[in-house]
Amino acid sequence: MIHEGGTFDMIDDIFRKIKNCNIFISNITGNNPNVTYEMGWARALSIPTIIIREKDAEEPKSDFRNDLYFTYQKDALEATLKKDIYKHIIAVLNKSYGFSISIEK
Repeated sequence: MIHEGGTFDMIDDIFRKIKNCNIFISNITGNNPNVTYEMGWARALSIPTIIIREKDAEEPKSDFRNDLYFTYQKDALEATLKKDIYKHIIAVLNKSYGFSISIEK
């Protein structure tokens, strides 16, 4: 990572970015503790969260095992992940932010 200017705390930077986002997308593939922590922070701030996981990845080991999330095929990103992310973002915008966007089929 290359940074110009004064030193800053990367954790504070991540928290600031999460706090300022309107939709948080969390990829739980790999059961990464940092992702779990960041997703918990977003959810504590009531930021709408979209959870995704690679279809063939190890099952989640945390409490979000009970959450609804969608899976994607690693070798078919265009066909699965991008389409589903788009669909879920539109749903969040409509439900949480009062938009009225329809998805073209």
